[in-house]
Amino acid sequence: MSSLTNGLNEIVELLEDIDSSPPSKYNKDTRAGASKALSYILTFEFLSYLHFWNPVLTKIDVVQKKLQGVLDLVQASDHLNALAASLEAGRESIATNALNQAVELCSLWGIEVNRTRVRRRKRTDPDECADEAMPIQAELKRRFLEATDILVQQVRRRHSRLTELASKLGPLCRPTVLLDMTAEEQTEVAYQFAEYYPSDVSGKELSQEIKDISEIVTRLRDPPDTPLTLLKYIYRIPAMTCAQT
Repeated sequence: MSSLTNGLNEIVELLEDIDSSPPSKYNKDTRAGASKALSYILTFEFLSYLHFWNPVLTKIDVVQKKLQGVLDLVQASDHLNALAASLEAGRESIATNALNQAVELCSLWGIEVNRTRVRRRKRTDPDECADEAMPIQAELKRRFLEATDILVQQVRRRHSRLTELASKLGPLCRPTVLLDMTAEEQTEVAYQFAEYYPSDVSGKELSQEIKDISEIVTRLRDPPDTPLTLLKYIYRIPAMTCAQT
């Protein structure tokens, strides 16, 4: 989306060049396709949507990249919460900026802005008209705010589910927290994890493995603080045992 937004001027120039080129340079279908694309792009509605979705999707993309490198459920939950808060706080400014940027481009390219769009609404009174004419900018802003609110709801729903999951399984992703737990708490975490994967994990066996690893790791000067470093240490245990014997 960012590439399209940043390179829009070059795209329009290319399409206009194709559209106005002689038949010897581009065939009829290519020129017709360029002309049709221009008819969609060079509208206030398209430009508004483009500048609305660009910042929204950029925010989502940043969080998605962070989530790809996160093994900690608590951190992942925090990232989703921050995304929802950012979208909610910026809903008004994002919509307004999108419309303002579209107006500027329309002024630059000579595109009509001030027109109305018929908004269909449910008839509540038999004597009233079922259609309502709204200025295009007001209608688009309503849509943008509505779309943002839906996104916020979806992100918060996922955040809520992840928070619940993190409350039960989070310690498994935070070795320092897990190792500081009592044996009873470690057993509870193990059995909760096994409930999510009943066919793959035995709560009893996982509980015993956690206790065994805890006894070894807690003696270290610098105990593992991430799931990856803990797994690396566990992987090295057989080799270290053989070396000692």
